[in-house]
Amino acid sequence: MLEKLKTKIIKAVPEIMDKQNGCKIQYDLDGKTWNGEMYTNAFFWHLRVDNVYDVYDREIRDSIKFLGRPITLEDVLRAWQEKYADKSGAINSQRFDSFVFNLLGWWKLGKPLSEQSKKTIEFLYKLLK
Repeated sequence: MLEKLKTKIIKAVPEIMDKQNGCKIQYDLDGKTWNGEMYTNAFFWHLRVDNVYDVYDREIRDSIKFLGRPITLEDVLRAWQEKYADKSGAINSQRFDSFVFNLLGWWKLGKPLSEQSKKTIEFLYKLLK
């Protein structure tokens, strides 16, 4: 359910998948799969895996899978807006207020979607499907 929900939110907010500082990555090296993040300075992309930085290397370039950045509360609100706004972009304020009230009651502030409770994920999945 979480992966389907992520897909729906990413469809509404595609910049989640932009290659930007802090985006999550996964790559294979020496038969092992590594998870990390990418960062850039003026000259190089750097990988951070287990809090160790390394320069982006040709050896792993072809195996890097970009996973995007963590999905935030703002992304969820934007996906909801995309689904429920009318053609002019206006939202029924009563419906939106009810949604936000319920969501804020369950959302662990400061945590991405992947760290929310099963109840929160189920609530969002039903609303955004």
